[in-house]
Amino acid sequence: MSNFCVPSLGGLRPGLLSRGVRAAAWSSLQRTPLEPCIALAAGRCYSTYRAQAGRLANSNHPSPRKPPSSITTATQWRPVIPMRPAGTMTVQQRRHLSRSRGVITRYMDLPQDYTDEKGLPFTRNGELSQGEIIGIFGVGISTRQGNILLRILHGRRVAGSLEDPMLAPNTAVFSKVEIDKALAYLRHTVPVDEVINAGLRAEDELLAIEEEDVAKAAQGAGSSQQQARAHPNAGGSRWQQRLFKSQPDGDVYGEGVMDRIRKRNEAKWREELKQREEAKRLKEEEEARLNPGGLAKADEPAPRQLSPRMLEYTERATSDLAAPPEMSKARRLAPTLLTAVAVVAGGLAAADLYQAPRRDQRLLPDVPPAAATVGALVLLNLVVYGAWRVPMLWRFMNRHFILTSATPKPHAALLVTASHQSLKHLLLNMLFLWPFGTRLHDDVGRGPFLAVYVGCGLLGFAGSLTALVLRSNLAASTMGASGAVYGIMAAYFTIHRFEGFKVFGLPPDPYDGAQGLGFLALLTANVLMQFRRNVMLDVWSHLAGLLGGVLYGFYFSGLARDRGSVGGGKKELAELPALDETAKSAAGSS
Repeated sequence: MSNFCVPSLGGLRPGLLSRGVRAAAWSSLQRTPLEPCIALAAGRCYSTYRAQAGRLANSNHPSPRKPPSSITTATQWRPVIPMRPAGTMTVQQRRHLSRSRGVITRYMDLPQDYTDEKGLPFTRNGELSQGEIIGIFGVGISTRQGNILLRILHGRRVAGSLEDPMLAPNTAVFSKVEIDKALAYLRHTVPVDEVINAGLRAEDELLAIEEEDVAKAAQGAGSSQQQARAHPNAGGSRWQQRLFKSQPDGDVYGEGVMDRIRKRNEAKWREELKQREEAKRLKEEEEARLNPGGLAKADEPAPRQLSPRMLEYTERATSDLAAPPEMSKARRLAPTLLTAVAVVAGGLAAADLYQAPRRDQRLLPDVPPAAATVGALVLLNLVVYGAWRVPMLWRFMNRHFILTSATPKPHAALLVTASHQSLKHLLLNMLFLWPFGTRLHDDVGRGPFLAVYVGCGLLGFAGSLTALVLRSNLAASTMGASGAVYGIMAAYFTIHRFEGFKVFGLPPDPYDGAQGLGFLALLTANVLMQFRRNVMLDVWSHLAGLLGGVLYGFYFSGLARDRGSVGGGKKELAELPALDETAKSAAGSS
């Protein structure tokens, strides 16, 4: 990473060139002195940065990525500078048309309300997500703090104030390592000519100092009014002096389009501000008239403090690892992948050997086998969800019922298929598990159904862990039965891939409805669309579970055909409640 030397008041003094002082600008990359100026007949010179800025602002060529490293290159950049009589004072006005409606990269495009604390947007898509911030800084910094640091540093790169010590308090809470990582990311993704921007900043600051000196001298001589007319921005704000300079009378360029737009916007803004202040004043007067006594402002409640016992449970459940353990990707993945292969193979063998008990041997003989099996899975998920609400169990749950990419445990990849911390997540998975689980159970039986549920859940988390480790995302954790549920639905539609399905009796007879392949395609499209959404979803576990369900569906298609579950004609995915015969006859008689 290259360190660019930012010109300061001691290194670049374009404001002193009119007094016969020679300035030099140095490139930290080549350490070759650039030609500082072009001698004019009147004895006035312009610095190399002024020449470069003039060419860049008045041409359609893209900004160079680095300053010239030779006198020949600098000469090629130099614009034609008109001769002016000695003693003539010029006020230059920079005009530009922004080439980007998103990220600002040029010093002359800085907004008037820019501040170092607020910074500048560094991406057109808003702020970075938690995973992107972790990929840049690693663990130890929040998403909000990471975006704030990136905005501040990008603003300094554009404003040319990276080396300004007066702005150091705004980034004092961040370490040097975090600042270096942020600069490396910004320089890789958002190209900015930091040397040119720093030179323009130094030039404008010196011009502002010169204007203040001229104003003070004019006031001492008793000609403050004339000097104010000659320098209308001398008493204005600093940003007006630096960026929004007024044009003098007789300017050969005239008033630009951007100047007229800016004046119109300023007038509109002042009018809107005046209207808001007037509306606020009227509202306060109305409130004071209706409530002469006024309202006492209640103190905001202080944040609730955790009890000592809760603090103890929290500390015990928190890992003491400062960083992920050092190990190769193969070593991190091998135990979980081998466990997945063993469980899938064992599940297929157990499904072939399983014999359903007789009715009198069942624990709940009056409950259908499919409802009993799926109901037991739903109950298991509810019990694990309740365990997450018990603080005494937090340490145990964090060790065995959550899968982390930094320290993956093979048995955790199996247990997390029944683990949920969010009630919404739990209800959504159970809502789809019940209808499709009972149907698949009726088609293949209890043994194959459990093999599909456990196998798809384990394959889903094995795929998710593989994606996280290969992308070096070691700060993520995952849980839930989504992979298993996607596998159940995919297996069911694969078994009935050529049969028609109706939803609430639609389409009416004699149409068969959409085939299972169509619903399988909808499931696949739903999972693939999740990759484009900026949401915290374990999409890789969904995709791996769905693919596993398709393979299970092909494997158990023969079993379902032998049981008479395939080829039965039209099937109903959702049915309206049927009227009994009495209600039907009553409706017919009426």
